[in-house]
Amino acid sequence: MRVNDAITGLILLIIAIAVFAYSTTFPQLTGMQFSAGFWPQTICVCLALCGVSLIFSGIKERAGGQAWVLLDEWWRQSGTVFTVFLVPGAILFYILLSDFLGFIITGLIILLVLGLRFGLKPLHAVLLAVATTLGMHFVFVDFLLVQLPWGLLETVVFGS
Repeated sequence: MRVNDAITGLILLIIAIAVFAYSTTFPQLTGMQFSAGFWPQTICVCLALCGVSLIFSGIKERAGGQAWVLLDEWWRQSGTVFTVFLVPGAILFYILLSDFLGFIITGLIILLVLGLRFGLKPLHAVLLAVATTLGMHFVFVDFLLVQLPWGLLETVVFGS
């Protein structure tokens, strides 16, 4: 799939503007010359400049006759659209159900479904899902000290 640079640049410019606007709400740090939003705002200005550059490049390409979007042959294969939306769907699934199911159960479900969809054999998909979920849980909980939701496993791990 080939998307004209003007579209990509416009998306980048919108994101840069939105993040810049949000970063203006960051607090002023005591004793500091700059607010907490200084570096995000600086990066947003750079991203906005890149976005504007892409927009001009895309308009120039469009004047040469290029289409806004060109779809490759693989887009016409059955199941492609489902596969493309499966990853954002997995993220939405995690957002909506991780507090109830917990990180471990949600991670296992997501990684198992993705592994099977992307062609792993069932045994390999299960092994990969278990190893990856437990590895991520260890790194985030034990090493980075991030609290992940236990969900349904809370009573199993910590008792009543």
